[in-house]
Amino acid sequence: MAGTIGNPPFLAAYLLFSVFLGLLLMHMTQKKYFKLLCIFSVIINAIVIYLTASRGAIIAAVAGAVIMSMSLIFNKLKNPAEINFKKAVPLILGLLILLSAALLAYNYIELLKNDRTVSRFMLIFSDDPSVRTRIDAWKMAWNGIKENPLLGWGQENFIGVYTVNPIYLGDKLIWLDRAHNIILDWLVNAGILGLCSYLAIYGTAFYILLHNFRRKIISKNEAVIITTAIIVYFIQNLFSFDSISSYLIFFALMAYIDNIESMKITPDLNSNDNVNLKKTGMKSLLVTISALIIFAITSYYINYIPIKKIRLYSNISMSLSKYESFPTLLMDLNKALSYRAFGDTYIRDVMQGVSQQIIKDQLYEQEGALRFVQKTVEEIEKELSANKLNLEYIMKTFWFYKLLGRYDTSFIKVAEILLKRCMLINPQYQRLELDMIDIYFLKKDYVSAVNNIKRILKLYPDSSVLHFKLAVASILTSKELETENALENYKNLRIANNDVVASGIEPVFYIKQLYTLGQAYLEIKNYKYAMKYYDEILSNLVNYRNIQLGPGSAQFLTDEEKMNIKAKLHLEIAKVHIAMGDEENARKEAEKAIEIAPLKFTKEAKKIIDQLINKDKVL
Repeated sequence: MAGTIGNPPFLAAYLLFSVFLGLLLMHMTQKKYFKLLCIFSVIINAIVIYLTASRGAIIAAVAGAVIMSMSLIFNKLKNPAEINFKKAVPLILGLLILLSAALLAYNYIELLKNDRTVSRFMLIFSDDPSVRTRIDAWKMAWNGIKENPLLGWGQENFIGVYTVNPIYLGDKLIWLDRAHNIILDWLVNAGILGLCSYLAIYGTAFYILLHNFRRKIISKNEAVIITTAIIVYFIQNLFSFDSISSYLIFFALMAYIDNIESMKITPDLNSNDNVNLKKTGMKSLLVTISALIIFAITSYYINYIPIKKIRLYSNISMSLSKYESFPTLLMDLNKALSYRAFGDTYIRDVMQGVSQQIIKDQLYEQEGALRFVQKTVEEIEKELSANKLNLEYIMKTFWFYKLLGRYDTSFIKVAEILLKRCMLINPQYQRLELDMIDIYFLKKDYVSAVNNIKRILKLYPDSSVLHFKLAVASILTSKELETENALENYKNLRIANNDVVASGIEPVFYIKQLYTLGQAYLEIKNYKYAMKYYDEILSNLVNYRNIQLGPGSAQFLTDEEKMNIKAKLHLEIAKVHIAMGDEENARKEAEKAIEIAPLKFTKEAKKIIDQLINKDKVL
């Protein structure tokens, strides 16, 4: 969920400032209608902050409400309006207590369970993935800080901490670009010196406010509102990070604080400093015009061109499915890349995603498909040269090249080189061992695959992934007993670790896994067992309502997806029958594919049927 300002936490951070600026304006204005307008804006913004369900911002807002309430309780007021507002403080504190009580009664009140914000707060006390991810990020950041404590890793280099953190085989790795904590972020980015510089901004702001309050340039209420706004902003940043939207309003507030004295004190027009006003005015005009010219030129390259590029990128991303040919899509993507500005990474990501689809769906025969993949590889190499130590990007490229390696063996060696580079960058990234096993499979070095799997299994005997890989490698090395043992171990682990599978609601094997087993038997020309696993896929598609394509699948297959898989599988079975010399059943299976999904598989099925017909004619 996101809007024009970004994700909900970014909106909440922006609105937190808006609330306090509304309170500040309400305090400064004397006009009643304007006061009412400010009150209305504060209420609206507070409601929207609640609706964002951003827990960090809401905690910060509650802290701000408590600080403001305490300042009113212990403040001697003379203004009747402020005295009346002070009477409402117990009501505010009462509401906060009531809210806390409501959270405790969460399990007993149905209305609260349906409230998204309350539900998100209650998840904090359970195994909330977002909380767990944040804590993991903090731990990783701390390990990175210990490596470079004084100067940090450099701005926007949080990815660097992944190189000094052990990443275990069972870990579900999520790549983050922030620690989601302003203290840790600055320690990572700029070290202790950078953090001190950042905190000095707050220290300077508080000093200026105190200095101007003591000189009676600003009132106590104004000082309290601004101080509370800064504290609230800092608290919410302990759970999030800054964006352009929050920076704009934060810097505006800092500018206001810095100029309080000059705004509040009227200069003496009779002083000697104002004698040469005309000459000074001319100088100011020249400086202003020069600044505007420089601003216009730089804005064209720094703002206008990137905006133009990102708009084109957004239009392409949102209308990918509407493109009728790969050459047209490639032409638009090349146009976006031609703008020499920020954002090439996003465009290359789109190209990589489309290329992966071309490879997975085997769309090579379509016009421009191979050229599109070739251009994608060229662009990826450019991006790779600029990210030589970026573990995330190298791994992403490795997975793409590994996919390419199934169809073009020249990419297997390139993928292996990238994988070994990752091992050098972070020797404690144990998942890389699994990826190296995949390289052995691609190289058809099945003996090395078996040996490495057995070695890793000694460290992780409860890894179902390893047991399945061992089963496939054992098939390809014709070790029947080891295959049976590995499959049995995999089944037992799946049933033990998944209640849904144990209850029989979902099958033990995923569709992709059964297909992989079938393909492995097909490679060693054991057609009987290949057919066995293909038949099991067809059976599962019919007998199970909830079924997933593979271990990484996020959703269950739809009815249409099931039909497409069935049709494709009948084509695979037809090819097996041809290999077995059973042409009659091969033709039947091809006809079944046409019957199930005529729009998608008729062309391929007819190609098989035509081959059989031509073969009969020759005979």
